[in-house]
Amino acid sequence: MTQTTKVSPEIQPQKRPKVSEQSIQCWAHSQTGKRCTAQVKSREGEPIPIPYCERHLNSGDGALKTVNHPFFGKALVARYDLPAKYRMAYWGKRGRCSACDVEDRAISYYPPNK
Repeated sequence: MTQTTKVSPEIQPQKRPKVSEQSIQCWAHSQTGKRCTAQVKSREGEPIPIPYCERHLNSGDGALKTVNHPFFGKALVARYDLPAKYRMAYWGKRGRCSACDVEDRAISYYPPNK
């Protein structure tokens, strides 16, 4: 009897976008690990665009998924092993941590009603 091991796909590294670039390649990967080939250009005069094409802005990075967490509701997890320094972008509304007295850049999950 042979055992099969699940092999993580080889992920292409994402380079950091620069202001001088006219367009960049979308950072997202498919659920199978293939890098999106779409080019992203600045929207509405952004100096550096959010590094996702329109499709992945709506559906998210296929390398990640949300799962239900028994206490916090939803959690973001990787579909497969991701290499060190895998990059992803957060966009949307963000609230401040009311208990923080310094700038808060963490994305945290706080228990409801606490």
